[in-house]
Amino acid sequence: MFWEKKTKDHRDIDQIVFDIAESQQDKDYIALYKSLPNTQLYMPIVPESLPHGSTEAQEILTDKNSQIKTRKIIGPND
Repeated sequence: MFWEKKTKDHRDIDQIVFDIAESQQDKDYIALYKSLPNTQLYMPIVPESLPHGSTEAQEILTDKNSQIKTRKIIGPND
């Protein structure tokens, strides 16, 4: 019986995002999703989508019902 040995993905978030942009392979999306629980992300958000009374730089815990919206970011190559 043949099976593929699973190895730990050692890429950082920047490399994973780059690989997704270059090749859009399922394995890269899976690596991104698996890395998210342990990744701090900083992005511009729509203030109106935050819980009432939230302040700048406040930590907000989310769950499956949270709907925090992000603003579109246009990069230098767009």
